[in-house]
Amino acid sequence: MKKENQSFKLMDIHTHILPGVDDGAKDMHKALSLVRQAKENGTRAIVLTPHYRAPYKIDADLLYKRFCLFRKFVHAVGDGAFSKSTATAAGSA
Repeated sequence: MKKENQSFKLMDIHTHILPGVDDGAKDMHKALSLVRQAKENGTRAIVLTPHYRAPYKIDADLLYKRFCLFRKFVHAVGDGAFSKSTATAAGSA
């Protein structure tokens, strides 16, 4: 339930939203649904933390490309779900 006078901002620092990478979101549409749900529940920043070990081992360059594609998708289709400054990947700077 969303509180009207919510004065704090939540940050989810452990998610499996990045689609098609591990046992989390299976596609972009499911991932976007999860982002919208998080926003509705008061989350204002999400850190993507996909599994990076067997059986989900993925090339780091491919993982980064998927992150960039996901970020573009969220901002293009996400109805402003998160500002551009909130989208980050663990380990990227």
